Amino acid sequence: MPIQRVRDLIESVLRQGDFPGCDELVRQASSVEVVGGPITMIDLRVDHALAPSVVADGPIPLDLIASDAAGDPIGVLLIWVERGYLSCLEFGWWSDDPPVQLPSVGQVRVIRK
Repeated sequence: MPIQRVRDLIESVLRQGDFPGCDELVRQASSVEVVGGPITMIDLRVDHALAPSVVADGPIPLDLIASDAAGDPIGVLLIWVERGYLSCLEFGWWSDDPPVQLPSVGQVRVIRK
């Protein structure tokens, strides 16, 4: 999986956020490295020399709806934070078959909670 696609997706979503600690997560996005997991639960590591976020452990406070190329909703994305740092990108799908790739930036709709 191309690391730049993961970084771009996370950064694009976070740039649409407006919650305490979001700016630190945006800065962390450019240092994201994939360290394991399947496409549906990607483990991330970021540069811990960057400032941590005040976001509580768990998913960021945005709803992220993924759509297919035709624009039909196919699932949700969750961006997880642990101890102030980006830690996981989860892709929950709504079909019988698991996804084989992440949606593009244009296929993710951000809904503020």
